[in-house]
Amino acid sequence: MPASSKKKTSKSSAKKTTKKAAPKKKTASAAAKTAKPAKTAKTAAKAAPKASGKPIRVDYLLEKLGEEHGDDQTLPPIADNLDLMLFLRLCQDMRLADAKKAFLALRTQFVDWNEVRISPVDEVREVLKGAPDTDALARFLQGFLMSLFLEQHHVGLEFVRDKTNAEIKAFFKKHPGFADSSLGLLLERVNDYPVVPLEAYAMTFLERVGLGTSEATALSRQKDLYEHVPKGQVLGLSLLIHEQARYTCPTAEEKLDCPDCPLKRGCPFPAKVTPRQRAAALKNVKKSK
Repeated sequence: MPASSKKKTSKSSAKKTTKKAAPKKKTASAAAKTAKPAKTAKTAAKAAPKASGKPIRVDYLLEKLGEEHGDDQTLPPIADNLDLMLFLRLCQDMRLADAKKAFLALRTQFVDWNEVRISPVDEVREVLKGAPDTDALARFLQGFLMSLFLEQHHVGLEFVRDKTNAEIKAFFKKHPGFADSSLGLLLERVNDYPVVPLEAYAMTFLERVGLGTSEATALSRQKDLYEHVPKGQVLGLSLLIHEQARYTCPTAEEKLDCPDCPLKRGCPFPAKVTPRQRAAALKNVKKSK
């Protein structure tokens, strides 16, 4: 074979090799077809809230829950121990805003708690709007006030200031109907009991946001929380946590309302919720609305 033909053959094979090795360039239209579509605002809204994965700080908890509840977090004037316990009893049956309205109505429409005790039950029931069973709540309030009058010969709870924690607990054991957290808040007020009193369902909420673990006892977690709460804010924080745990972050995961939670951007829990649980929660929220 002539040398010239060998050169041509080697050149043509080199060209073929070069063509195969070179990657194909995508046209603008091809790139547009293969590119992933950007999330729309609607898609982003449905996406699970981003979680930091880190525990929420107490100051952040106070700030965000305070912003969420606004004026509703402002507590009514609590003049004495009886005011405190009766307000907390209203909070057991009502949302915080409704309990505040009912308490203020009881304090302004009646001369004092003794008048509440002796008034017709219908008049007391009238100001308890927001409770699921206004008649039962009105009768409980009047019954407790009557018991105080018969035992102490006056309507008041100031006598507990001279009692030990054990004696106060024994007294309320004879008068059931108050939550353990309410009794704890009374002890904190009277005897500087160093805890942020919380019910079991509220402790579940704390675990979800990273404040404590189920390995520690409930009492130790409440004491740890107390160490980080500014003085004078124990009552307010306890009420806000219970409100959040009852209506936005309940124990039953299918009833969670993470999208409307003020803590969603810092809470580590949403990332743990499965798509199925999230779908059930959204369905439940729509039904409630």
